[in-house]
Amino acid sequence: MVRIASGCAVLMLATVLLVAGEYWVRSSVTVLASSFPVITASSLPRLEPDRPLKFATDNNFLALLDGWGRRELWGAWSDGYQATVGFRIGNTEALTSTSSLLLEVRPYLAPPVVMKQRVQVSIESIPVGAFVFTEPVPMAKVKIPFEGAGLKPDDVVVLKFSFPDATSRRGEAISDNRTLAMGIGSIELAP
Repeated sequence: MVRIASGCAVLMLATVLLVAGEYWVRSSVTVLASSFPVITASSLPRLEPDRPLKFATDNNFLALLDGWGRRELWGAWSDGYQATVGFRIGNTEALTSTSSLLLEVRPYLAPPVVMKQRVQVSIESIPVGAFVFTEPVPMAKVKIPFEGAGLKPDDVVVLKFSFPDATSRRGEAISDNRTLAMGIGSIELAP
């Protein structure tokens, strides 16, 4: 396991855990660490108020720590029942107790088989949001409360998404073996 801190290496394909108030990263596959691109806390993208992180771009894609598929033109699909996103906080002066994160997402719905997708979001094991998709939409904006009290510039924040309704596409007449729930296009910090 590797601790996320300035200058510490983090495996790109990793499971993020909260242990005694600190984030720890555990490899999600058994291979040599040298075969993965190395991400340090300082290489995570910085989230600034009113400047979204768009996940179709190279540098911001590093924020998709675990549970996400390959980059697509619009962002990335989740692949599995959990996924994590990590970023550094930029300017904290504008953050208040009413600040929020605006996520641009798309649900995986395939009526009549997949009629809903539930999504639960937590930060440091504290639930901060939950939403349910019942209508297929190309992209939707979802707002999650994000209290900025106590955060300093360059603090690392890790969002954990849980997808209880994630659905395997293995039974469909296509060669796609992902387990889909939600795609993510961007995250924006709204003061």
